[in-house]
Parts: sequence; structure tokens; C-alpha cells
Amino acid sequence: MENQVEQMRAVLMALPGGKLMLPNTTVSEIITYAAPEAVEGKPDWFLGVIRWKGYRLPLVSFSAMAGWTPRESVAGAKIAVLKALSGENRLPYFAILTQGFPRLVNISSDHLIDDPEHASEYYYSAYLDGDGVSIPNLETVEATIRDAL
Repeated sequence: MENQVEQMRAVLMALPGGKLMLPNTTVSEIITYAAPEAVEGKPDWFLGVIRWKGYRLPLVSFSAMAGWTPRESVAGAKIAVLKALSGENRLPYFAILTQGFPRLVNISSDHLIDDPEHASEYYYSAYLDGDGVSIPNLETVEATIRDAL
């Protein structure tokens, strides 16, 4: 019996401290950075709230949430709008800050190697063709955002 290689479309995003890899289906849109509306009393990773298609979305720094780096520069930044997996009406979408323009890639399962030693509660760690990538644990990220709202 022949091994079947699974294919997946993913979005790679550069962040201070690492590369984030997300399934293409979770990324709704990439938009130009606009300064968020400030919200008092939130954690450092909570950058504020942005308006998108009639929604008010929390904008977060995944790098700061994951402990990679303090709040990053917004020079050349983009915003990735992500679909929430929970299906909860209170948080149907959220946004993360990215550096530069994310790129769409086709990934085969035989090119992705799990690296549990470098994972955390916020992301899984892996190697994609020898490069380290982090795959966010979206359930934990969403729960952390909901708790901060």
C-alpha cells in the first residue's frame, strides 16, 4: 500500500520572533494597517479594536501574546483578519498584526515535521522544509482574547 501525502494550502506570516503558519481557510482577509482604537486596562498584547465590515475586532500582537517579543513596530505592518473557530457570536473574527505581506503556500504533509520541544500553550512548533514555523493554537488564542474582552 502506497503512503498518501496530504496537501494543504496555508498562509505564512512573518512576525517578530518567528513565522506563523495558518490554514488558508482561517484567514478572511489581509488589510493595510490602520491604528486601532485604544482600549484601557488590557494586556500588552491587546493592541486595540479595529473596524472591519461592520465588526469591531480585537487587534492582537501574537508575538507579544506568545512571549516572543514585546509589542512590535507597526512600520510596514499588515493586519490579518481571522475567522474564530469557536463560532461564538461575541467573537466571530479577530485580527493579528503581521510584518509585510503574508504569502500563500501549498504544503505537503511529508514536508512538515513536528517539533514539540519548542511548542507552547499558544502554538505548535514545526519545521517546513527545514525552516521553523509556528502554528497557532487558535482555540487557546481565542479563549485568551475572549477572557481579555
